[in-house]
Amino acid sequence: QQGAQIFRTHDVPQKPLINNCSLKENIAYGIKNELIDNKKIDKCIKLAALEDLVESLPNGIDSFLGDRGKYLSGGQQQRVAIARALYNEPKILIFDEATSSQDSKNKKYLTRSINNIKGEITIITISHSFYTIKECDHIFLVKNGTISSEGSYRELLEKSEDFNKMEKEISNN
Repeated sequence: QQGAQIFRTHDVPQKPLINNCSLKENIAYGIKNELIDNKKIDKCIKLAALEDLVESLPNGIDSFLGDRGKYLSGGQQQRVAIARALYNEPKILIFDEATSSQDSKNKKYLTRSINNIKGEITIITISHSFYTIKECDHIFLVKNGTISSEGSYRELLEKSEDFNKMEKEISNN
């Protein structure tokens, strides 16, 4: 096909792999230490809202994170995975239930991270959480495997019975 383009995409998994190496090496995963771009690391840390983690670590970005990230919370691990994805400069970033099983503090950090990169790259978020999708430009409501409605959060509240019903159920819990 003429004009077709292939974009670099990156998936941010719910349970990211964190190695027992430095934060910097976890972000620049697979890159030899001497080839890691520290300016790029700093940018990814800011975009992924990881400044609080860096400040809390004894050796900053050179601190080891423990086997499977045992020194990190689930939300911190998720944000390291976001920074890792951003280091690879994708055009499209896919989040699959990015805030599932996160406490409210980490949900705020993750949402801030997502908002930091909004406009820089295309973000596709798969979520059951209304908290996660409120700021999305365009939402597709999938019912029984097909798109039943689409639009902004406000538009869906105005035109979709299913969306309204789900939103009310979540708001009441």
